[in-house]
Amino acid sequence: EARHRRQLAYWKEKLEGAPFLLPPITDFPRPRQQSYRGRQVRFDLSPDLTAKLKRFSRDEGVTPFMALLSAFEILLCRYCNADDLLIGSTVANRKTRDAERVLGMFVNTIVVRADTGGDPTFRQLLGRVRDTLADAYEHDEVPFELIVRALQPSRSTSHNPIFQVGFSFHSSTVPALEGPGFTLSLFEAYSNRTSKFDLEVVAIPRGAETGGGDAISLAWNYSTDLFAPETMDRMRSNYVSLLENCLEAPGRRIGELSLVSPAERRLVAEEWNRIEAYPVERCIHELFEAQAKLNPDATAVTFEGRSLSYGALNARANRLARHLRTLGVGPDRLVAVCAERSPEMVVALLAVLKAGGAYLPLDPAYPAERLAFMLADAAPVAVVTDGSLGSLAVPVPVVELGAEASWTGLPDTDLNRGALTPRNLAYVIYTSGSTGTPKGVMVEHANVVRLFAATAADFAFGRDDVWTLFHSFAFDFSVWEIWGALLHGGRLVVVPQPTARSPQEFYRLLCEQGVTVLNQTPSAFRALVVAQVDEGGADESGAHGLRWVVFGGEALEPAMLAPWYRDARNRATRLVNMYGITETTVHVTFREMEAADAERAGSSPIGRPLGDLRVYLLDGSGEPVPV
Repeated sequence: EARHRRQLAYWKEKLEGAPFLLPPITDFPRPRQQSYRGRQVRFDLSPDLTAKLKRFSRDEGVTPFMALLSAFEILLCRYCNADDLLIGSTVANRKTRDAERVLGMFVNTIVVRADTGGDPTFRQLLGRVRDTLADAYEHDEVPFELIVRALQPSRSTSHNPIFQVGFSFHSSTVPALEGPGFTLSLFEAYSNRTSKFDLEVVAIPRGAETGGGDAISLAWNYSTDLFAPETMDRMRSNYVSLLENCLEAPGRRIGELSLVSPAERRLVAEEWNRIEAYPVERCIHELFEAQAKLNPDATAVTFEGRSLSYGALNARANRLARHLRTLGVGPDRLVAVCAERSPEMVVALLAVLKAGGAYLPLDPAYPAERLAFMLADAAPVAVVTDGSLGSLAVPVPVVELGAEASWTGLPDTDLNRGALTPRNLAYVIYTSGSTGTPKGVMVEHANVVRLFAATAADFAFGRDDVWTLFHSFAFDFSVWEIWGALLHGGRLVVVPQPTARSPQEFYRLLCEQGVTVLNQTPSAFRALVVAQVDEGGADESGAHGLRWVVFGGEALEPAMLAPWYRDARNRATRLVNMYGITETTVHVTFREMEAADAERAGSSPIGRPLGDLRVYLLDGSGEPVPV
């Protein structure tokens, strides 16, 4: 009893602060009640790999089980993206004299705390595992149930306490008992229909069941409530690949050891990343000019009762562009635009592009310190403003927007391209600086043009679409909003700042203006869903005409969409989750949401890459993660 108390104290200290639940890496949500339904897959290590394992273990002074367990720890930690996990194992626990001759159940369970922190080499990790097991075997007499009781982990009925994954080595050579109509083996406990844990791997010398043999068989038992068969097939394939790499290069750091086989690497890096290139021959403003020629009288921009046709917007931008060229604006020369949201702001952006330059948006709502930093860092050749600069010191020419400006009398015909190409800069937008100093991201015309070419088949945007400019033009979502409308001949509704801050007023604006394409961060849309509910039942004045709602800018929680899907007014609207960052030109992936998504727990589904982009999922060492 005293020995049990000492051993129990050891386990309480050893498992202090340990994670008792694995990170969610399963194919299916964990059921509320553990069913123990399972499946077993058994496979043999190749004779060559088995020989390498035994030779390596002998040379390192460890058992094959220690080497197998070390590789399994790496596999599990890499799958879970963690360096501290608990793995259960079994011990025979027949230490007393003549215990081998006693009939009875002596098997006990120990807990192995996997520690892969610091990115050790495989040989170093093997040393940790050897020491961990040696300590565990010195304290393996206390019954496991006492450890559970002492630690008092979660009593959830959906998983086993303390650990959910097991790894054991069974080397008994007791042959199977055979009788009339039955066969009974020590290994029958590992059946093809049950699983005590999420996953349990049992290494068995292939001849153990018959009393001899050198090869090693692995029984891979898993919960069918949690994992799909193909996942387990891939996981055991990853394990074998990893084990081979560990034995081949034990001096390499474990983060550098690849889990994926050459075939799986080709699948995720090449076959899943076949792309369709979209040749870009024209610049952003040239695509706009084509729309202006086709429909000069169509409305391009509306704002608080005012509007500009495509023809008028094109003409005003041409005049300003001519003036900007006299200030030295040309390819890859930056022009800062500091203006409140308005049609004039859109004129300024378009004019900078027509002059051959790239625009630097300065939102007057930003702190003066940030604006000053961007001006100093980007060093534009000029600043276009509607008077919103305030006290900001500007060491370059300032061009005023407005009806009385000197440039309003210049010719309004389209300018020649000159030396400008689609590979020149279109804009520079600064990141938020959340990870340090804000960084100016340089984006070319070609990046924006190819974005809309790559998404054309998905959305089929056209001249009948009405878009909102809801976001700050210093946020890259605005690139999608402004040029999405104007490059397709649609109408851009510039949302007044007070309206953008009021979900109720914004929802009414959507309905009044017949908006068809809405771009929102999930947090803004959450407030809009509430505003729609508050608006009451649908009638002619309260119905919206949204074709698309595109999410971006932050992670989407699918559950928040449930009230939207329940409202009959929204049946014709398609919701799309898109992921991207400023450096990759707004959007990278596409995932159309479904009502069923709102009922499933989980993280934001971002979908597949756009047709001309490749996406790689890598671990912390830059290695492709398994499927």
